[in-house]
Amino acid sequence: MVVIDRSKLNSGENKAVVVVRSSNGSSEMNVIAIGEETTMPTLNTLATTNITFSTATFNGEIITDGVPPYDERGFVYSTSSMPTLENTIARLTCTLTSSKEFSFNAKELTHSTTYYVRAYAKNSRGVAYSTNEIKFNTPIPLPDVKTLDVVNADFSEGTATFRGEITFAGIPPYTERGFVYGTLPEPTVNDNKVVANGAGETGTYSKYMTGLPKNTYYVRAYAIAKSGIVYGEEKVIESKWIEIPSAGIAVQKNDLGNGYWETADAMCNNSTLGGFTDWRLPTKEELMVLYNNRNKIGGFVKDFYWSSTSKDDYYHWFVDFRNGGLSYNPPTNSYYVRAVRSIRK
Repeated sequence: MVVIDRSKLNSGENKAVVVVRSSNGSSEMNVIAIGEETTMPTLNTLATTNITFSTATFNGEIITDGVPPYDERGFVYSTSSMPTLENTIARLTCTLTSSKEFSFNAKELTHSTTYYVRAYAKNSRGVAYSTNEIKFNTPIPLPDVKTLDVVNADFSEGTATFRGEITFAGIPPYTERGFVYGTLPEPTVNDNKVVANGAGETGTYSKYMTGLPKNTYYVRAYAIAKSGIVYGEEKVIESKWIEIPSAGIAVQKNDLGNGYWETADAMCNNSTLGGFTDWRLPTKEELMVLYNNRNKIGGFVKDFYWSSTSKDDYYHWFVDFRNGGLSYNPPTNSYYVRAVRSIRK
């Protein structure tokens, strides 16, 4: 019996002569075997994604499987162009699936380094590489900056305590840290900047602030490194009132409740929202301003609201926020309350 391993034959027709010898002599037999056609897989290396200073995702795709089909696929990479299995930093083998695309999350890369990566696939005939390679650079490690919640914000005094945290100092470590703030979103070091001690250190830090805006403002922690400026997420220190400069008043965004006129007056006088102690009931003229700006201010119900203005020794004016009607009633009626305070026009 003659056994032929077709995988070891050349593709196409293979001829051989088999000689059989015995005590009676010898004879020859011509054998023709058809070898399997073998081809190498073809591949493409796709763009590298999710690049950080120490990690990246390599991506590739199989164009053709080859004959026999590949039984291994993955990536080779190096700091030199056109890497192979012989000079790769590591052989990154991927799980075989039915998908033509495959990926590998490479780790322990060196920051500030140029890498070259190629996909490869292997069958019994050998190793095939993508004809293209992907070149990418790992960045310089920047600091990791967080903006923590602002505490003890007092709008009347313009004070607060800003808080931040550096969880990673960067390579090389950052040289300055602190806070930026302003009345517009996404403040930068070109706006209001205050430097905090502790260059190059990790951990939390804080700064007691004075002279802050007396209305809504925005805060971000920052760190300056050799390769750039890093900002933490933005914190909004939002006032719970809206200023109407044309009327010379600030108005709270929410009702204080409802009640008799004396109760309503006391609610406003006792309010210390934002650290201010001069909240009061609006005059009937100011209350009409609130009605006309009700959509901008928000939070009003379609009902009656007290004003501070009295018609005489008994009756007080109110505004119907369903239609803007201005009228007066006894102070024993229970109406809604919205506080205002005077500001400079």
